[in-house]
Amino acid sequence: DFALSEIFQETLNTYTIANTIYLERNPVTHSIELHSNDVFGDIDIALYNVLGKEVLKYNTLVASKKLTIPVKIPQGIYVLQLKGDGINVIKRIIVK
Repeated sequence: DFALSEIFQETLNTYTIANTIYLERNPVTHSIELHSNDVFGDIDIALYNVLGKEVLKYNTLVASKKLTIPVKIPQGIYVLQLKGDGINVIKRIIVK
């Protein structure tokens, strides 16, 4: 005989988004400021122009919920990519 109790022996878990990351402001002028509901940790940062050319890339260890990325690049539209433990975020950035 088939019984649902054989399938559902474990309790169901409710998951929340572990890392919600948002920009403090956009467009930006001298720095990109990001906030998270959790510590960023070890993170890879890459910034691409609209042609897909990588204009910034580095890795850093951030032991806080705020990340500031200095930008000394021409005005324009860029794509910011953040990768780390539990983080894979892409944001459109406007530099003025």
